[in-house]
Amino acid sequence: MQSISPDPDNFLLLELPAKVKYALLALLELVTSFSDQKFITIPDIVAKQPIPERYLEQILMSLKRNGMVKSYRGMKGGYILTRSPWQITVLDVFIAIEGEKKTQFSTSTASNDRRMLSDIWQQAQNAMWQVLQHQTLDDLHRRREAFYQDSVMYHI
Repeated sequence: MQSISPDPDNFLLLELPAKVKYALLALLELVTSFSDQKFITIPDIVAKQPIPERYLEQILMSLKRNGMVKSYRGMKGGYILTRSPWQITVLDVFIAIEGEKKTQFSTSTASNDRRMLSDIWQQAQNAMWQVLQHQTLDDLHRRREAFYQDSVMYHI
C-alpha cells in the first residue's frame, strides 16, 4: 500500500482566520510608525493594505480593548501601538481577535479513541502555540523588510 505524503506547501491543516490576518497587517503598518510615535489613520492603513474599512474599525476596536493600540481623535489622530513591537506576539494578537477557545472531550463520556485523537490534536495545537508565542510584531516587520529588500528589482 502506498503512503500518502502531500507536499506541505500545497496542503493546509490550519488556516489563519481572515480577521487575525487583517489585524496583523494593520499592526505592521503601526509598527512602521512606532519609533516616530506617529498616529496612523484608518484610511492610511487601508491605502496600504487590502482591508475593508468597516472591518478594520472593528478589528482596531478589539485591539484597543485588549490594550495593544490606543486611539486619538482629531486632526492628528489615529492609532498607535501601546507597547514596543518586540513585546507583542502573534499569539497575543490571535487571542485578542479570536478570544480563548477551549474544546475538550469530557473525560467521563469520551471513549478512549476520542481521547487519543484529542491528545494528538492537542500536541499539534501546542506546537502551533509555541511558534506563535515566539514570533513578535518586530519579527514580522523584519521579515517584511527583508522580503522587500529581496524583491527590489534594478533596471538600467
